[in-house]
Amino acid sequence: MRTTRARHARIRRVEGLGGAKEPVSQAQNNLVNRELNSQNTRMIRRRVASEVVNRLGEAPALALLGPRQVGKTTLAVEIGETRPSIYLDLESDADRARLSEPELYLAAHEDKLVILDEVHRMPDLFQILRGIIDRGRRKGLRTGRFLLLGATSGSVRGRASRPRSHLIA
Repeated sequence: MRTTRARHARIRRVEGLGGAKEPVSQAQNNLVNRELNSQNTRMIRRRVASEVVNRLGEAPALALLGPRQVGKTTLAVEIGETRPSIYLDLESDADRARLSEPELYLAAHEDKLVILDEVHRMPDLFQILRGIIDRGRRKGLRTGRFLLLGATSGSVRGRASRPRSHLIA
């Protein structure tokens, strides 16, 4: 914490942002803080992105759970752009309709990373994913198949990990 404050103070002393004689205005202070937060956010996103990619290389499915507006979807879409993938937002009626027969639809895309956003909207999907993952393993499809995004509710966590926790990282 102290290091961050010292860094902020050094940045604020930059010419034009106030020095020992010139006070820093609230607008200037806000500008510096936004820039620092933006840099920190990009650094954290890169670190998290590499961790997600590594985990996708270890398990057939990975769940990213967290509160709204923290960047789960943005991160997933960025990762999806680096490989063959398909994105489904389960808050969308059209995307939920695509999964009216999930086994057929997902089988048609078994060679892609399937990103399922707001997965808590279709809780019955977890049981189907387990079967698809098991069948895929027999075909040699072992890792990086599903990226599940959702809220941090206990019900999503419980459904995602039970009873075969080895399926979801």
